Amino acid sequence: MDVTDEHKQTTSSGVFQNLLSRLGPDSETAGREYERLRTGLSNYFRVKGLSRSFDLADMTLDRVANLLSEKEVTDVEGFCFGVARLICMEQYRVENRQRAADETFATSAAEGSADDRYELMRICLESLPANDQDLLRAYYTELSPRARTAHREKLAQQAGMSLDHLRLRIHRLRRKLENCLNGSDD
Repeated sequence: MDVTDEHKQTTSSGVFQNLLSRLGPDSETAGREYERLRTGLSNYFRVKGLSRSFDLADMTLDRVANLLSEKEVTDVEGFCFGVARLICMEQYRVENRQRAADETFATSAAEGSADDRYELMRICLESLPANDQDLLRAYYTELSPRARTAHREKLAQQAGMSLDHLRLRIHRLRRKLENCLNGSDD
């Protein structure tokens, strides 16, 4: 899950029109300025090392559009990049939590004698449906970080779900495995 999961709010057309009117005197100029700003925000997120840069840019523009109805802002572009910086920090926190959860899972699987833990992991993994087993194995295929991101996006597409939904499903499957490994019935 990432900050875009939580961002399912929609911007009303009036709020969006307010943003466009702040970007240019006519709709054509405002549209070009909007696309220039969106591209710049996307590049900002990409340089910061975040995937789904256009989703984050859209979220930024939605938040800015909603905030412009509440606040008086003179430098809309600067304000957009300030909001983008905050969204970037939110995304880093989400990714760090995900990374910590992945490491905790890997560490808990490595404790105890290797043969015993391997056997228990095999038993727990086999208790899952076959498609879930395959999904977990494919998700945790060892790849470089850049290749891993592309692989997981492709995996989500093949499974017919969004990357966020795939992450949530993997999280739930990992929880089931952790519970099985720890002897819990939860």
